[in-house]
Amino acid sequence: MRTSVSLSDYVKRIATTETVPLPGYPHVQRSVLTEQVQQLMRRVLALMPDPENNIRCLSKLKAENVRVELATGRPFLHAVSWTWYSDNLAKKNYARVGEIFKETIFNGALASLPLDFQELLKLMGTMEHMASYAIQHHCSLVWAVDKKELFARVYDFSNDILQKWNYSAYTGVMNDLKFPQYWHILVQQNPYLDMFFRGSTYTPGAAKEVLRFKRNTYIHCLQHAWDTTTRQQMYDQADMGELLETVLPLVLHSFQLELDKRGVLRNIALTSLFQ
Repeated sequence: MRTSVSLSDYVKRIATTETVPLPGYPHVQRSVLTEQVQQLMRRVLALMPDPENNIRCLSKLKAENVRVELATGRPFLHAVSWTWYSDNLAKKNYARVGEIFKETIFNGALASLPLDFQELLKLMGTMEHMASYAIQHHCSLVWAVDKKELFARVYDFSNDILQKWNYSAYTGVMNDLKFPQYWHILVQQNPYLDMFFRGSTYTPGAAKEVLRFKRNTYIHCLQHAWDTTTRQQMYDQADMGELLETVLPLVLHSFQLELDKRGVLRNIALTSLFQ
């Protein structure tokens, strides 16, 4: 018989956030979600029926219905009821999971959490089941080492495939991305990103330059990753995704959301990043 505890008891046993240095800036700290809590939340979301592929819904969901195996850290549903699928119940399920994340895992203390995760919580309370795939595969829950790969996949899909399928959808995605108002100044203020994207014209239409990982990430960024004084590498390819997300918050979030609105996020191979 498996030994399990309630979700609320389990999160008391693990760290939910940690402070880590910004890649390339050892003296600049930022708060991130721990890998353990990211994995827990991905697994809780995976328990939810997919409204596109399922005909059943949870009729009532509470934090008390979620238990976690101590040996594996895997959550499972306990003493829940199922009924025929309905939009209203699907909506309530995703909204309720968002509330469980907020109150049971983080005790309502959201101000210090990463911005992309805060946006995920808002998404679960507004779009609910209508954005189930974007929620299940949200950038805030991907391993830090995979953040760069996620940037690469969503941009490469848009640049190499979407514009050939439907150019109006491609331009719509790129024009609707949410960049900070003075994104080019933020890039220029960061010596690593400034060297990385120095070839861009920095016009509003060039905002997508910061997403051109296919051209840049694998070789170009490492040319500027070495401290000329210490001769040590300051960041690696995986750090670039986290570095970009820190300097330009919510760009990847809006990219995923815009692709999902157009029904093409599912066409990008994301599942391997969210195991």
